[in-house]
Amino acid sequence: MKKTCLLSALLWLLLLPVACGKTDGEPHYYEIRSESRQLEKSEKSQFLLGQQYYLGTPVSILAEPSASEGTGGDIDVYIHPMGEDKKLLLSGVSKEYRTKGWYLDHKGQCFITGSSGITRLDADGKLLYKSRTENVIMDICCLEDGGIILLTSKDGLWQFSELDPDTGKITRIDKVSVQGGKAYIGAFGKNLMLLNEQGFWRIDLKRGTKELTLPFAGTLYTIDRAEDNPADFWCDGSEAGILWSSGKEERLVRVDISGKKEIIRVRGKCASWLKKQLHLFNQSNEVYYVILEEPEDGDSESDFHVETYLKLTSGKGADIICSNAVDSDVSGLIEKGVFADLAPLMEASGILEENYFPAAFDAWRDDEKIYGLVPNLNIWDYVLDKEILKGSEELTIEVLVDSMLEFEEDRVFRAGVGGVTIMKYFLQGSEDLWEMVDWENGTCDFSGELFSKMLRAAKRYAADKRYQYPAITNLRQCMNLYSLDTAKSLEAKNQVHLGVFFDDGHYAYSSLNNGIAMGINAGSAHLEGAWELLVFLLNEEAQSMINYQDDAFPVNRNAFEHLIQYELEAAQATIEVEHDGVVFTKPANIRFGQEFTEAQAEEIRRLLAEAKTVPYRVTPLLSMIAEETAYYFNGDKSKEEVVSQIQNRVQLYLDEHKTRK
Repeated sequence: MKKTCLLSALLWLLLLPVACGKTDGEPHYYEIRSESRQLEKSEKSQFLLGQQYYLGTPVSILAEPSASEGTGGDIDVYIHPMGEDKKLLLSGVSKEYRTKGWYLDHKGQCFITGSSGITRLDADGKLLYKSRTENVIMDICCLEDGGIILLTSKDGLWQFSELDPDTGKITRIDKVSVQGGKAYIGAFGKNLMLLNEQGFWRIDLKRGTKELTLPFAGTLYTIDRAEDNPADFWCDGSEAGILWSSGKEERLVRVDISGKKEIIRVRGKCASWLKKQLHLFNQSNEVYYVILEEPEDGDSESDFHVETYLKLTSGKGADIICSNAVDSDVSGLIEKGVFADLAPLMEASGILEENYFPAAFDAWRDDEKIYGLVPNLNIWDYVLDKEILKGSEELTIEVLVDSMLEFEEDRVFRAGVGGVTIMKYFLQGSEDLWEMVDWENGTCDFSGELFSKMLRAAKRYAADKRYQYPAITNLRQCMNLYSLDTAKSLEAKNQVHLGVFFDDGHYAYSSLNNGIAMGINAGSAHLEGAWELLVFLLNEEAQSMINYQDDAFPVNRNAFEHLIQYELEAAQATIEVEHDGVVFTKPANIRFGQEFTEAQAEEIRRLLAEAKTVPYRVTPLLSMIAEETAYYFNGDKSKEEVVSQIQNRVQLYLDEHKTRK
């Protein structure tokens, strides 16, 4: 019986909202870091028949060639408890039973499960019976009272059956079933426990009830490691155990129910690196534990945002808020004092900005106040066809817009990009939308020539119905070091670096669509612990685990340099290859069909050192402009009508919001 991995992922599950066997109503949490020991490896002549908990001890059931003479390839079966010597269980067993799926009940009786039935051997290793089933047997367990339960699968539905160990009669239990997916069963005293993607269920087969006693929702639990094979699990009121294997390695994990810890709640969707760091923080920290609040299945993004907003504005909510847990108007939350200023905490902790790339701290920044940090960078950059500029040396937003309008050939801005997106590109990097907004005095003016030219250029270069024309720009994600264009290679393509236009120049930008910013709830009762977690994410050890192939770079400069030096050294390694009798040398580490060079390393250093995040304060204004300009690009309103409506909406917004300086 082969079980695909679910339990191995629990090595990373450190918190569960309710502890198994606890009924006092107070929260308890699982700690799964207490013990993980490698089991004894099998000898080459041995064959692993099964692994399980047997009478409270993890054991391996092993087959070896029979020591008896004249057995014709039969096997001897041993039981090997962890930390002890193996013991002979059966001798001279037919080699046809040299197969996985062995299981021992509390009396030491031997069962072998297969896809279509179950076999029982007697005390001499001879066949006692074979029982066939209509359904596929997926798991087996023996309860405290000796009852043997089978978990079977048919048509995507998990069903339970009871086996009479003496006669082999299998009786289906129709009172309770579970929907398909990965599932496993184990003993919980006289009761049955089932483990699936949702958590641990207590199953009462007599009453036909099931109770989700240990839900995984809101925890750091993940399930995606199909290379591992769980063997067995058990749970009681004080601890639980998981026996699993991966390849040739078998491990036992004991799970102790921990005492109370101070809980840090992080709200948002987190990628794999961040989830792993939250696990590592939980493993290493003696005071705080992290629980992750992610959207539940079926929850819309907008509903998740609204729930976050309502909690935060009522003085509640998680301790740490990720940018993908709130809508685009984070400025409203900052104005309401929802986020704590991290600058004093940084100073007190010795966190120096010069040790990190600037984009780490500028996502939610207001002058000297820092309301959030970005733990890893997702960098994007634009490049522009040089012929558009017609020899202009200085590249500004005005030069770009004028050059686009003066260029005579039919082009689009970027493949598949419409006028609304082009307008967002023109405006997004400027804190005051190129002096169209006066935040200090609370006024705006969109009647100027630059905004008018932007509208004309965006409409002309929109690709909505003009797919046949070539694009003047390309958007490049800067994660693939090996295919990153240098200034020299761009020149050879007759292209120049464009980036996004900010108030002080044009640079690559740090995207929060793929990455995240993290801020601390000013009303958090665990502000010190929340900050401790953010510091943990910024340290060099955690940052060094960021893999650029996962679409992110470290914000820690030292960690980044270690990454770059590793890639450069790997690129310099060579191997000798023989072909048609000729030996020649070639690079040992060519990735993506290319080498990584010092020139590319310098280019990515420059991009990261200059990269900025678009100002958060203009985001709600950009949303208004996008809604109104769509009418112009669709031909439903004139340019004058659209400009007037934008003027009115932005002015109303400014009137409703107090000026912040």
